[in-house]
Amino acid sequence: MPKPQYGQDVIDSLTPSPVPPHFGQVIVDDPDSTNGGNGGGVTDTWELISSTTVLVAASQVDITGLDGDVDELYALYVIGEKTAGGANNYAVRFNGDSGTNYDSQALSAIGVTVSSFRTTGENQVGISPASAIAGRQGSETIIFAKSGGNRHIVARDGGPSGGGISIRLQAGQWLNTVDNITEMNIIATNPSDLAVGSQIFLFKKVSS
Repeated sequence: MPKPQYGQDVIDSLTPSPVPPHFGQVIVDDPDSTNGGNGGGVTDTWELISSTTVLVAASQVDITGLDGDVDELYALYVIGEKTAGGANNYAVRFNGDSGTNYDSQALSAIGVTVSSFRTTGENQVGISPASAIAGRQGSETIIFAKSGGNRHIVARDGGPSGGGISIRLQAGQWLNTVDNITEMNIIATNPSDLAVGSQIFLFKKVSS
């Protein structure tokens, strides 16, 4: 089966691919060196471990029962249906940790305005642009979950804006180096802006 393009299955059809789109594939080993991999002989596939469709508007969705030390690498997809209101974005936390234990840096383009920022001591890591426009926002996030070091998050995303569309590339980290990730919290920074119809898919990497 050919590799899907970024967002092909998840963003367009709202149907998760058996293998996450290309963004996640280029980070892990690919045994087929003719297909852009390193020929290392490790077969990496992805398993869908959580699928959520929001039936009642929410400001948070929790995914529990994880084992980041075993799984090591996650691919998270959020297709958020948001209502008009204040500038909203989606973010991720781990193990319910809402302390100032996250850092992030981003490059964004909102309409024709390009900007960058760096923040430290946050209580979450954003995974979508801030937008006050109603509509669908899509994000794809790779999470390096194994303990023993900072847990890194790399996200790219897009959504509606006053200038037409906004996009952002963001990297962040959870500064907790000890605790195993057993829970992932997807946050809407405006209450109830994970509107009805929002979908969240979480994959884990499986090696053989």
